[in-house]
Amino acid sequence: MRSLGTSDRREAERLARIVGVELDREFERLRANHAPKSDGLPDAQPSALATPVVNAISDSGSEPRLLCSGVQRHLSRQEGFRNGLQEVPTTEGSTGTAGAWAARQAQNGQPKAAGALKGKTSFDVLIDKWALGVQPEQNTISRTRMHARRFEEMAGIHTVEEVTRQHAIRFIEQLQQAGQTPQNINMHLASLIKLLNYAVRLDLIKTNEASGLAVKAPSGEKARRSFDLLALKSIFSSPVYTAGHRPKGGGGDASYWIPLLALFTGARLEELCQLHPHDVMQVPYHDEGSENSAWVIRITDDGEGQGLKNAGSRRRVPLHPELERLGFVEYVQQAKAEGRKRIFHKLVPSIDGKESGNFSKWFGRYLRDVCKVADKRMVFHSFRHLFKEVLREAEIPKEINDALTGHESGDVGDKYGGDAYPIRPLVNAIKRYRIPGLILPASWRFSEELVAH
Repeated sequence: MRSLGTSDRREAERLARIVGVELDREFERLRANHAPKSDGLPDAQPSALATPVVNAISDSGSEPRLLCSGVQRHLSRQEGFRNGLQEVPTTEGSTGTAGAWAARQAQNGQPKAAGALKGKTSFDVLIDKWALGVQPEQNTISRTRMHARRFEEMAGIHTVEEVTRQHAIRFIEQLQQAGQTPQNINMHLASLIKLLNYAVRLDLIKTNEASGLAVKAPSGEKARRSFDLLALKSIFSSPVYTAGHRPKGGGGDASYWIPLLALFTGARLEELCQLHPHDVMQVPYHDEGSENSAWVIRITDDGEGQGLKNAGSRRRVPLHPELERLGFVEYVQQAKAEGRKRIFHKLVPSIDGKESGNFSKWFGRYLRDVCKVADKRMVFHSFRHLFKEVLREAEIPKEINDALTGHESGDVGDKYGGDAYPIRPLVNAIKRYRIPGLILPASWRFSEELVAH
């Protein structure tokens, strides 16, 4: 029996995903080790092992300890199966349980992919080596693994050594046929290219066959742009703000607060979704000889399950007076009183563990279908672009702009910014942040009353 080490439902979900991936990798390794004796195990088996973990999460109800127990029972069965494979004899001529099982599958017409791994490197193994050497955030590892598996499926290969430029081109074509945007295709390519670069570094392959490949946006299509006043009015006069709607896909109250927080902090979506109640705090500061204090949001990776894009992303952002007026401090205090692990506890993480994954999909639909913002260059990240632009228009120095947004410019001074940056200039900058012509919604409490009635 493996303990997940937590009684928190959300953390159990995250850990179960990670453990499920680990068991998939272990099964792949064992399958490869026994390939000479068994002609390989079918590709479908690892995902069949991981499926019960997801089912345990969705079927265990709302009680965290019951959920953990349910997940642990499934993991225990998986580990028992894995241990059974480890005990299969490997002497010459012996097939053992795994060999007999594989032989039956072969008779049933199942594929024999594992034989292709003999003497070569699977993408899972390469990713493990890359993750150990580079030590990126867990979300980055999960996303890279997902992109690599999609490449294997679409290109029809199983090992790093097999990759040719034609495989990479086929991957692009398959993604295009699946309706992926140029931006998403390039994200997939970036994952593939960095893995193959690492394979070259390890001398597993001689050249990176995907190097230099990218998809250009169609003529006339431009990069993301900031929300204009019309789009902002459409968002903040929508049913979430005027009729008290709290869509399940938007994580309940998260659908109200997260766009407002993005508007007034410029924070990235994942940074907002992963906030803990204790990340909102009052800090003292001196202003012209007098003692003052300010409410700030701490963007950090110190908490359980939190991550950052880079070290420069760690920072403190003062709360805008409008966020205080709307009741955000009161909302956070309620979250603390309820003992929530996260401020937005109703958000459901995506399959790769990202707190923002499902919210991002919901917001994209809500923006187009409900708010009627048709410009596809306007997305959630447009809040961040807008925040930077408004600060520039207010003639806020670049150094302070970067400190508020967690942007590393490469200057030596950046090393002394982040969460150690003085609060007073940040507070003064936030006070100067305003968007003329934008009428903000009713307070959170008023919206709560609309929901109640």
